[in-house]
Amino acid sequence: MRRSRGWIRRLWREEEGVLSAAVRTLLLPAEGFYRLVVSVRNQCYDLGIFSGERPAIPVISVGNLAVGGTGKTPISAWLVSQLSKSGRQAALVIRGYGFDEVGLHTSWNSDSLVVVNARRARGIDQAVAMGADVAILDDGFQHRRVHRDIDIVLLAAEHGFGNALLPRGLFREPIAALVRAHVILVTRKTAKVEKALRLEAEIANVAPWARRGRIHFQISDWTDLEGSLVEAPKGDVLVVTSIAEPESFLDMVQSEGSSSAVAFPFPDHHEFSEDDVLRIGDAAQNRTLVMTEKDAIKLRRFSRALPLSYVLRIRPEWESGREEVMALISDMLGKEN
Repeated sequence: MRRSRGWIRRLWREEEGVLSAAVRTLLLPAEGFYRLVVSVRNQCYDLGIFSGERPAIPVISVGNLAVGGTGKTPISAWLVSQLSKSGRQAALVIRGYGFDEVGLHTSWNSDSLVVVNARRARGIDQAVAMGADVAILDDGFQHRRVHRDIDIVLLAAEHGFGNALLPRGLFREPIAALVRAHVILVTRKTAKVEKALRLEAEIANVAPWARRGRIHFQISDWTDLEGSLVEAPKGDVLVVTSIAEPESFLDMVQSEGSSSAVAFPFPDHHEFSEDDVLRIGDAAQNRTLVMTEKDAIKLRRFSRALPLSYVLRIRPEWESGREEVMALISDMLGKEN
């Protein structure tokens, strides 16, 4: 199963040579049908055939076009933090694929409101009842049943400007959907800034009126499973992840000097079991474990059964556009008062 998931990701990145090209060709009809469904649905909203509910408080959506890997979770948390500092009572409304995201947001912003509800409109109503005066809708760009005052869309420089949709590619909507965005942020982890700049230039041709910014996810520090700061691990490491794109995290670990790092990925939002922990221990052998903050939250209860473990924390650093984006948000909130 793990091998098949890895193969699909390599297929999307066109890394499997002739076999990949053949499979992608076979998937063209499925992609065409998916593209048609997405187009018809969006046209129904654009023409007013379908309409979105307008909540009682302003809503800012943080979403993307691709299937994960752009940094929505830390950007959403950063936005909640900034709004809280400005005196707003911000609530993060998430669908809730697992308790890992809730745990992350609670640890990053202990005083913020986090509402989990698969029905986003109801989640926002819950946030209002809890005293929120602005809602951050996590992964909401495709959720058009709720009106958004500002749509922020993230594009990863590592993904490039691809336009292949599911199941042939990793995009949920075509690049043309960016015309709906108020803000477009290019994020990068291991991609060079030159690649991000090329992506920004292409975005400007599609949505020239949108505010744009660029964010670099940098390594913050290392901790143990309990959150105490430690030095970076030395020697061989096994990188355990349950995120959408484990390759990018592996690259970051290797950039810290762990050239002998080996990946041991699980599905995104995977809930670890005792059997998983045994498998991790067997795979680790004499290696040290390295994991993301999200996975540390889920594996902390198994700490006694795990080998020596390190957590690599990252933080978003704005490279451009911060002032313009925050000014847009401030103006919108000011008009709502």
